[in-house]
Amino acid sequence: MPDVAAQEPASVALSLANLWAHCVGFRRLRACWTRSYPLRALWAVYAVLSANTWVWSAVFHARDTRRTEALDYFSADTLLAYTLFAVTVRARRLFRPRDWLLLAALLAAGLVLHVRHMLFTLFDYGLNMKARMMHMPAARSMC
Repeated sequence: MPDVAAQEPASVALSLANLWAHCVGFRRLRACWTRSYPLRALWAVYAVLSANTWVWSAVFHARDTRRTEALDYFSADTLLAYTLFAVTVRARRLFRPRDWLLLAALLAAGLVLHVRHMLFTLFDYGLNMKARMMHMPAARSMC
């Protein structure tokens, strides 16, 4: 009989609670939008990435394997990069693709290089945390 118990049940429960909160929050936000709101797609992508991040967090805490750890880390890294993008687009009012394309390309390139390094050179928790911490001052400077 397979073992169905989660390895970290409290962490699984908290991840699922965060997933639920993000879904409820997005539904409430979406209800306030008008058809002309220029950032509808931006926040819809954010909601999908947030949900994905919390799903992989729950899966990782239920079953800690190298694959689930990588999916948890990289979904969170992707969400952080996209959050920096979204905050900048919103704060700087970059509503046209030509205004935000370079920013998106730079953030995507940085994320791809980081994931590549983590997968093929050194999968290191500390390095990943340092990379994540770099987003905070960058986000603050964009506002």
